Amino acid sequence: MATITSLGIGSGLDVQNIVTSLVEAERKPAEARIQRQEERIQAQLSAFGQLKSDLGGMRDALAKLKSPIFWQRHQTTSSNDSVVTATASAVAKEGQYQVKVRQIAQAHAVATGAFDSVDDVVGEGEITIRFGTWSYDTDGNPTGFTADPTASVQSLTIDVSNNTLAGLRDAINDANAGVRASIVNDGSGYRLVLTSSETGEARALEISVSDGDGNDTDAAGLSRLAFNGAAFNLTQTLAGRDAILEVDGLTVTSSTNLVTEVIDGVTLNLKSAAPDSTVTLGVSLDEEAITEALKSFVEAYNQFRSHVAEFTAFDEDAQQGAVLLGDSTVRSVSNQLRRMVGQVVPGLENAPIRSLADIGLSSDKDTGQLSLDESRFKEMLHQHPEEMKALFATRGTTTDAQVRYFGAQPETRAGTYAVEVDQLATQGFFAGASVPDFSTPLVIDGNNDEFVVDVDGVRSGTIQLTQGSYA
Repeated sequence: MATITSLGIGSGLDVQNIVTSLVEAERKPAEARIQRQEERIQAQLSAFGQLKSDLGGMRDALAKLKSPIFWQRHQTTSSNDSVVTATASAVAKEGQYQVKVRQIAQAHAVATGAFDSVDDVVGEGEITIRFGTWSYDTDGNPTGFTADPTASVQSLTIDVSNNTLAGLRDAINDANAGVRASIVNDGSGYRLVLTSSETGEARALEISVSDGDGNDTDAAGLSRLAFNGAAFNLTQTLAGRDAILEVDGLTVTSSTNLVTEVIDGVTLNLKSAAPDSTVTLGVSLDEEAITEALKSFVEAYNQFRSHVAEFTAFDEDAQQGAVLLGDSTVRSVSNQLRRMVGQVVPGLENAPIRSLADIGLSSDKDTGQLSLDESRFKEMLHQHPEEMKALFATRGTTTDAQVRYFGAQPETRAGTYAVEVDQLATQGFFAGASVPDFSTPLVIDGNNDEFVVDVDGVRSGTIQLTQGSYA
């Protein structure tokens, strides 16, 4: 028997389609409403994400400006970069310095005679290298050696595994003995060149040989590497020497060409000697770096203001507000930033610089966008660097001159803190027994190359000494 279920029996109506249409008619507005709400929420989330990114950019830009060290950043200039350049730290003082480089430091270097091949066998035995100062006669020939008591003595064993010219080079370099070995072909043959790793008179080389052939001074076998008072079988190619310079008329010597302790906070980099030329070095506040940092902040701030205006706008024609119109969080953050730009910084009420407006920053009354008068900013930075730093950087003061404020962490809250100093820190020391003399070398080997230190019941880790013979 056939059954009809889709028609209302007796009425001739398609009830199922009618009901479906009614449900659909009811559901569509609800779905559209939910869809619009979802789209608005997504748009709001996207807008909040953009504002969060903008605030992050402002935070990063302010991080530099909040650092006291950044405001002490210096730049240097040289009237002759080929002779001397310089770098300056935060403690450097602005000014000009007259520098004359009479001599640059160089490392001591010696070379062997010529060999036909890098694979030629030199000899076997032991090489001992000491560091110190050579004295010279009037013709420039070395005459006497004074060892540096603070430098360790280096010994290398040369055997069948490393007795060639190339093997010697590799053995010396692998030992990290304070000597750089290289092979140079000067046209007459291959020469092993030994150069001290450090410049200066006191880092010259003395090389003694215990030759496997029994003769430590002849020009055969390993003794061809001897360079000492008994045998000068190596040729000195460069004498170890200190740098000599004049700074504002005062003569200074340095074992290296990086001179750090002559001008406070300034490192000189000596490039070449020019004894008849005076170079003017200038040290000044790095105004360009500071200006660029402030411009980055202004750019980040303006980007935030632009997005706030976009997300809180009202379209008069469409009579519709943007996604964050009326949002209390956005309004609160905007007001805080506006106050930050215009307010006088607490503690600077009587200072020559009290607010951002005093340093050339101004805000458009309609858009809230910031603009920077760079010439005004640089003028105030030049005239009032400390007050400028106080405007941005975290600062602190003390009521006792014997306590100095040093710095603060980013999470430190502003406020007043009570500090009581019960006892100043002290430094412990231990004086060992004196060594009567060094006529017999002090040998550090596997039996005495480790020790530990106990301080107030706290034990250090194992301290390892470099094995060797010290004299």
